[in-house]
Amino acid sequence: MAAPIDLSCQLAIFQVCRMHLLRSLCTGALAATALAGYGPHQLRRLVDAPTVSNGTLDSAKKFSQDALKFLTNLRGGDSTFYQHLVTTFKIKWCEIDVKSDGHSDAAEVNALFSGLDDNYLPYYRFVPSASQFALKNSTGQCTQVKKPSADILRLYNNDYCEVKANCYWRDVDPTSLTDRVPVYTTKQGPQPPDGDYRVSDADEFLKTYAKSFGSVVLPPLILLILSIISIILFIICRCCCNKCGGRHGKPGGYTCMEKFLPILFFLLFAIAILVLAALSYVYWGVVTTSVGNIFDFVQSFIDKTIEWTNNLLDPLNHIGSTIISSSDSISTQLDGSGFIEDGLTGITDRLTAFAASTDRVTLPLKCVVGQDAFCTACQVCTNINTQITAVNQQISTAAGSGVSDLKTTRRQIKKTILDAKLTIRNVVKMATTKQQNLIDTLNKNTQPVVDIHKTWNDNTQVLKYAIVALFALSIVVIVLGLLGVLFGLTPLRALVPIMHLAYSIAFIAIIVTFVLAAAFLGVSVLLGDVCQVADILSANWTTVLGDTGKIVDTCFQNTSLLEELDLAPQLAFATSITFPTLDVNSMLSFSSLDQFASTIGSTTSNTFPVDTTLMQTALQGLNNQTSVNQSPCVVSDGRYTLDNILAPWLANGQQPTSGQTGEQYMKNRYSTNNTACANLPTRCGPSATTCQYAAFVTEMWKNVSTLRSIQLGAASFVTNMTTNMTNLVTYVNGWKSNIRGLASNISAIGTSLEGTLIKDVNSIKAQMTCEYVASTYNSIDNEFCVSMVPSFLMIALFLFLMGIFLIPVIITLIIMAKRLRHKHSSGGGSGPDGDTKFK
Repeated sequence: MAAPIDLSCQLAIFQVCRMHLLRSLCTGALAATALAGYGPHQLRRLVDAPTVSNGTLDSAKKFSQDALKFLTNLRGGDSTFYQHLVTTFKIKWCEIDVKSDGHSDAAEVNALFSGLDDNYLPYYRFVPSASQFALKNSTGQCTQVKKPSADILRLYNNDYCEVKANCYWRDVDPTSLTDRVPVYTTKQGPQPPDGDYRVSDADEFLKTYAKSFGSVVLPPLILLILSIISIILFIICRCCCNKCGGRHGKPGGYTCMEKFLPILFFLLFAIAILVLAALSYVYWGVVTTSVGNIFDFVQSFIDKTIEWTNNLLDPLNHIGSTIISSSDSISTQLDGSGFIEDGLTGITDRLTAFAASTDRVTLPLKCVVGQDAFCTACQVCTNINTQITAVNQQISTAAGSGVSDLKTTRRQIKKTILDAKLTIRNVVKMATTKQQNLIDTLNKNTQPVVDIHKTWNDNTQVLKYAIVALFALSIVVIVLGLLGVLFGLTPLRALVPIMHLAYSIAFIAIIVTFVLAAAFLGVSVLLGDVCQVADILSANWTTVLGDTGKIVDTCFQNTSLLEELDLAPQLAFATSITFPTLDVNSMLSFSSLDQFASTIGSTTSNTFPVDTTLMQTALQGLNNQTSVNQSPCVVSDGRYTLDNILAPWLANGQQPTSGQTGEQYMKNRYSTNNTACANLPTRCGPSATTCQYAAFVTEMWKNVSTLRSIQLGAASFVTNMTTNMTNLVTYVNGWKSNIRGLASNISAIGTSLEGTLIKDVNSIKAQMTCEYVASTYNSIDNEFCVSMVPSFLMIALFLFLMGIFLIPVIITLIIMAKRLRHKHSSGGGSGPDGDTKFK
């Protein structure tokens, strides 16, 4: 007869474990049942967890960030490490391109390229001068090393240029006496400077990086291998040798403590796994939220870019389509405005010429008052120079700056619009084409992003609980283990063998878990490194994007894209043309000139004072002396008048001989009377010296003719002077009219441009900042690198820990499967047959 079964052990264990058992059983059973038999909607209802507070999320994020930072530091991931990673990546990427044509190492030395630009590889040093890769200075000349070798000089002479700096070749220093140096390779003659990163350094760093990466990924892989080996050994020992928890219980059964301890450890590690699952759920929520936010940012970025591009297209299209017609209209408005290039010179030159011909004039010309017997000065001309100086000064003061402004504006319009209209149109059309292509590309690729985003949003709730799938097998194991414990503590001990199924599933679970842990850890490390590299690149995008990176840097620096897109020179007319604000009436108020012109216009010949009485008296004396009848001196002339005094031969009905002057005529005519009239009282000159009759008469004629010349010259001079002044005033009035017309046209041009081209340019300039690119990047970076990647790492670590916790779970399941199935020992022996029910 079998010994009676002692129920005290089962009852004690049951009481101790009841609360933990029920809690774990409920949680695990719900999860396992949901995964096993429910669809997404049922899954969401059954596994729906309470909302995690913001404070908890912030704490979780902070912890995950610290964990990622710790792991990074553990791998030696400082700034130098990641700078070397960037450099290594650039070198290896360049090397892939360099080696793509399968050339030998020797072929790289000063390699010459003569093919199409599309086939160019970075290691070529020399390219044809017409190539887009040719290195040239600002004048379009090929940049050369200062002291080339004979072979290199020969290539220079054959119209080959140095290639632009790239991932393989450094820039050329035209002042250096050394040859061109490569970036990293040691295959060229010149070597990279000491201390610079070389290809050997890149190879060495790859080994270092592999070690740092392996230090994270290897632990789960090692445990995976050990687990597989242990499982195989267990199966062999269990099935073939009846060892490792064999089929038969211990003779005499198991004590209460021997049953309780494995249950206790099972519950502890089961709870730990469930806690890890719960924490993973929290972090997975961070990941899914970050992914959703990233989609939102990307969609917003695309929308903003399309909006930004459309805002640029309208003014660009308008400029491209109207620049020619606008410039033609402006050209018509500026027709005949070339006079402004002379500025005030036309007026001042004429005033100066007027002064030169009128200042301090005396008649006869160049006579000296007080020295010559007959000399009279122009009264109105005594201060001509002074007056003209004052006129010039007033004109310069009133109109100088205005004329200069008009001249400058006209030149600016001509240079920046009229002379550059074709260039502006072509550049703007090219920019328009690029913008349109960008819009087309964005529109083409927007829908896939929208579709993916929509799919993500539609499945957000399902994806939110996808993390449970990673723990599904472990939860099933826990549920089956709990059921086995429950059966072992009740009269249903016959069902305890369900634990065999539990640890069999656990074998699969631990393998899957360590594989997932290794994969997740590897991805986490790579994503973390991507974030670190991105931080380096965001400071200078040219490092990876070359010249194109300057545009991205412009966005990150929130400066204008005009310079980087080469639009600034073509759109300079919007800022370089200064339209003056002029008070034309005040500018053209030349009161000094008006007053001076009025004075000159009212001048008569009386400005030269001539004594007409003296002239008549002298004329009468001449006639008296030439009509003498005092034998033997008989002279029968005496017919001289003021009208013929300057041509004395007319008074005597004669004609002068060829080239004969009036003075010569008088001397010749009366020289025959010198002897006959010698007795007459004839005196000549200032000292009244006795002289011959002919000389006496000639002197009298000179006196009368001089006075008459002064009288006639004064009238002629005044006529010429007033005519010149009239012409000057006419010129000034015409000049004023031209100035008014030019000022009006320039004002109209300015108004027109302000409403059209300048308005378009201002619209373009206002849109030429792309700070939203940097803002979007920072937002994505914050979601990806600050929230998502650290959270993903925590999930990877939890998977790794779950794999470790599964080891004691498996061990306790194997032990419990045997101990709970066999009856309790009360101190007496019992056979190997274990009862399955209470007696």
